[in-house]
Amino acid sequence: MTKSDGELVASLSQQLAEQLQIVPPELKRFHEKKQLKTRAVTNEDRLLVFKSLVTHFSRVYIFIDALDECSKDNRDKFLWYLKRMQGFMHIFITSRPHVDLDSCFIHMSKLEIVSRDSDIKEYLLSEIDRDTGLAKLIARDPRLKEEIIDSICTKAKGM
Repeated sequence: MTKSDGELVASLSQQLAEQLQIVPPELKRFHEKKQLKTRAVTNEDRLLVFKSLVTHFSRVYIFIDALDECSKDNRDKFLWYLKRMQGFMHIFITSRPHVDLDSCFIHMSKLEIVSRDSDIKEYLLSEIDRDTGLAKLIARDPRLKEEIIDSICTKAKGM
């Protein structure tokens, strides 16, 4: 299921709120305003609620996996929120390198993980040895093992 940027921030806020013993007054006010429908909820409203919830914790960590799999529009909007949150919480993001995070975050540490053919080959050899059906096929045609390994290593470049 794909979530919009607002739904993502609402989900993060909900996760924080569920850990609290009481409902903070600022969250009550937000819901009251929302019920009255005097105006549409804005990105700033969502951000203020989230920020106020964060103050109830000594540390907050957000882990975002595969940000590159978000649609560009939702990703850009979500990054707008994250950019404004970076000063009061810890953010950990995994993404493929084509997503530009450098321009969004100050003091960002970056760790690049690149697969090596030797790692992939070692993994494939162990999986081939473990899979009895595949082992039978390879016993009939020993070249098949190298073909499998070469093909996967070639296609895995940059993953």
